[in-house]
Amino acid sequence: MKQKIRDFKKNQIIDEAIDLISNHGFHLTTMDKLCENLQVSKPFLYSYFDNKHALLIEIYDRMVAISSKGIEEILKDRDLPENKIRRIVGYLATINIEVQAISAIYMQEEKNLPEDKRQQLRQIERHLDDEFTKLIEAGVHEGIFEVENPRIATLSIFSMARWVHRWYRPDHLPAEIVASQIATYALNLLRYRQRPS
Repeated sequence: MKQKIRDFKKNQIIDEAIDLISNHGFHLTTMDKLCENLQVSKPFLYSYFDNKHALLIEIYDRMVAISSKGIEEILKDRDLPENKIRRIVGYLATINIEVQAISAIYMQEEKNLPEDKRQQLRQIERHLDDEFTKLIEAGVHEGIFEVENPRIATLSIFSMARWVHRWYRPDHLPAEIVASQIATYALNLLRYRQRPS
């Protein structure tokens, strides 16, 4: 029970930090401001996080856990390359829409992470880039994609899905429709040709 209460309070701190950082940037977000907004004491806040860098790391870890876990599950499935690509891009776009504030922080505040954390993130991203590139290469080999440079195609597609948080507005189109359209655009970029029936 105590752990559940502690986790609840920790999540409240993280949620407030996400709100502050996404709206004001990392440099203008202070532990004092967090205390003020949460109406808690400094000792209380510091009992959860040593500093605002520790909070930033926690936010990045959340985004990595959400995005990479889902992608890894799709990669493990026994499915055709084109289906995996559609599912991965749709999933990534959906995540970046659903957690827009975290996504904004993830894309903009990496420079404020400790060097070892930046290296860890790049390693995870390189792994996902490599696996996605292999899917494109498999599709090229099977004659369903026509791509000159699978790596550039990967980076272009991932950028399209990751940066959706910058322009998506819920009053325009539902998230699932936008994510589906982005996945279709990804296949169009690969010059996808359907397999013969």
